[in-house]
Amino acid sequence: MTHSALYLFDTYINASRFLYKFRKGDDMARVAKRDTILQKTREESLFMKRRLEGEIERVKRENKKDLLFQSILWMMAMGIALFFVFPIGFILGWFVGRELVLRKVCGGQRIQLKQLNHHIQIQPGEEGESKVSDVIEGWLPDTFTLLNDLVIPNGRNGTQIDHVLIGPDKIYCIETKDITGRFYPHREGWLWYPYNSRGNVTKKTIVKNPQGQSIYHAVHLRKYLRSYGHHYKVEPVVIMTNSQGVWMGKQDDKCPIFRIHDFIHYVRKANQGKITRKTSDELARLLLECDRDYSDGFYRAIRSVQ
Repeated sequence: MTHSALYLFDTYINASRFLYKFRKGDDMARVAKRDTILQKTREESLFMKRRLEGEIERVKRENKKDLLFQSILWMMAMGIALFFVFPIGFILGWFVGRELVLRKVCGGQRIQLKQLNHHIQIQPGEEGESKVSDVIEGWLPDTFTLLNDLVIPNGRNGTQIDHVLIGPDKIYCIETKDITGRFYPHREGWLWYPYNSRGNVTKKTIVKNPQGQSIYHAVHLRKYLRSYGHHYKVEPVVIMTNSQGVWMGKQDDKCPIFRIHDFIHYVRKANQGKITRKTSDELARLLLECDRDYSDGFYRAIRSVQ
């Protein structure tokens, strides 16, 4: 099954059954879209990995005699050539002969397997997004609805938002940062001092400002919802998920910076607003449909420049 087919199938399931709870009977935040694009890619890669491993084992069985012959041949040749470091030559020769045959009979499959292993690994930033999703789901009541990894239109290929949380009074547009170090405000972004530098770095490091990213996402999310007649407040926030990552600047009301549990306390104080359960459902379905329409094009554009 292709990535596109997997994604459309998953989106259909989420759209039709998205109002569920992780544990039946618990008063937990509802999740309209749980998996991120990286998690979907990993699941597909694991499926393909199992198929490739089975195919490689089949090729090995079919070429068992050639593998044995070449291994013994190279073992003898290198054993004689390196007789003065016995038995290294024999051991090395055995693996050289085997490797030459494997490259010939299943080299393509082994390259694909290596690429799949890269997709299966936890990617940078993904762990932080999972932390935010898990805590929100477990600590907020079911008056909140969470959508992870949403792609919305921005006039070009689309833009990706880490999390959108629909509350009873407003919508939160969340950018997560799972990075260590101390961070200071800077006109070009955030000034970063790595955790172990104690501020004594010879090269100034500027990283992209996640507050600016979150504000940008909130503007386009607000614009998209208003095009469908939904005029609700959209608040951009940044959540720092790594315990060794510290924001050293002042808070900015335009885009506050939180630890995840501080954010939970912050949104729990919200007053009952105009976003009813029915409205929250409508917003979630609308955003799921938007993500379905724009996601493939967005990630295709990213892959084309990598």
